[in-house]
Amino acid sequence: MIQIQQVLVKMKKEMDAAQAATNEERMRQHIAAIQTLCELVLDTTDGTNNQHYLQTQIKSNKMLTNPSKPSITTDDESSSDSLLDF
Repeated sequence: MIQIQQVLVKMKKEMDAAQAATNEERMRQHIAAIQTLCELVLDTTDGTNNQHYLQTQIKSNKMLTNPSKPSITTDDESSSDSLLDF
């Protein structure tokens, strides 16, 4: 079981990093990590494995803050941007 004191230390580090962030996106990432740590401490009623919960939350927060941009590739080497070129 994760001890609350360890989580509080991590929360303090994330808070310091959020305050030192130079742009809003980085600040939001640190705040999302703090939110996840808070949920980890408060979620004691369902008996889930807190470490697994933490890893899942961190992954989902990263996906929300760093959405991947889809890339469009073509099989041929056409240089036209027209949608009607086949």
